[in-house]
Amino acid sequence: MLKFIIRIDDAHLQKGVVNKLVGNVTLKTFPELISNSDLDANPRKAKVSNVTRAIQETLSHSPELFHNMSKGLLYAAHSVKELDRSRYEITVENPSREGVLDGGHNTLGIGCHILELTGYPNTNKIKRWDDLKLHWDQHLDAIAKKKSSLPDVHIPIEIVYPSNGSSGFDDFEASILQISAARNNNAQLKETDKANATGLYDVLKDNVDDVLSSQIRWRDGEEGRIMAADIVALS
Repeated sequence: MLKFIIRIDDAHLQKGVVNKLVGNVTLKTFPELISNSDLDANPRKAKVSNVTRAIQETLSHSPELFHNMSKGLLYAAHSVKELDRSRYEITVENPSREGVLDGGHNTLGIGCHILELTGYPNTNKIKRWDDLKLHWDQHLDAIAKKKSSLPDVHIPIEIVYPSNGSSGFDDFEASILQISAARNNNAQLKETDKANATGLYDVLKDNVDDVLSSQIRWRDGEEGRIMAADIVALS
């Protein structure tokens, strides 16, 4: 389990079977999301592409329009607790199901932009999300010192979390995969990615030789010479 505190401006709560907190974060507060998140819950693994480059271009040249031009990110949490001064305590209990559900490329692009603004010289070496996390950790002290001087770019965020009802957590668990799949449908989410997100491949992962497993592309965006669909067919 991990907990972190993040400021969310213009926040409002939408109650339902699954609660949703909607608002905006800024570049100043976004480092908390990257430092405390992975993309394990996202059906895809984000990688540098024309999409991420366009995101960085907008952040550089039209930052005041970014919150209108981008859908930001969708985040799932075990709980959300309102604090003072527009701050919220976010709890993630199961990173394989919670975290960034949609908006992985936004998160990657924004992370690269923050590294550049805080003086990191090796952003050209970042090709995938795992690269970002590696370089991010190396530059963490500088980010902490300089994040307060980052420009006030607003980034849309939605955080879904269990309602307070007796079945709140069960409803949340039953819904987050559907929510993630629906949000990713506009990018033609593959059936193999959906199956991997539900855990259907976990038995295969546990029983395939480690050397072979490292060469299998279990979800879109990962490296590997063997497609998950081929392993499923053989099994």
